Amino acid sequence: MPAPLGRTPVEWLGAHGVLSDRTLCIHVVQADPGDIERLARANAAIAHCPLSNRAHGHGDAPLARLLAAGLRVGLGTDSVLSVGTLDLLADARAARALAGLDAATSLSLCTRDAARALGVGSETGSLVAGYWGDCVVIRAPAGMAGASAEEQVLASGPREVLATFVGGRDVHRIGPPV
Repeated sequence: MPAPLGRTPVEWLGAHGVLSDRTLCIHVVQADPGDIERLARANAAIAHCPLSNRAHGHGDAPLARLLAAGLRVGLGTDSVLSVGTLDLLADARAARALAGLDAATSLSLCTRDAARALGVGSETGSLVAGYWGDCVVIRAPAGMAGASAEEQVLASGPREVLATFVGGRDVHRIGPPV
């Protein structure tokens, strides 16, 4: 996107009072170090969609620098128009490869960190008493014996999702009750 009036989009947003702890920036592919600093000062959050960025040829977001700056980053899938099948774990694998993350950190971008980015980290994102009863039941992929639980979940995909619960309600199930 061309810079409005010689500024980066992040500079423009900052100059117009848009950046705050309630701002959720989507993609943030072309952020330079100054932009990252501005976003961090404002405590803005980022929705990172690596597969959508790749599909549209926009480039890779500076994920490692965003995380190092302490920004609240959560993963998104964007839309079926940009990536076809929505697979948050595929985006987690792409984020892992992009920033050299371990499996646990990659999964946290889908759970705790995503909840923090959306401003609901004190209500959901972790299996904690008093939080929303959100849970996904995943069958371990074949050939993963001995791998950590995080590695097994990260290696899975839509075919391994057996059930999904939102707010404690059963909203998706394949096969017999789990």
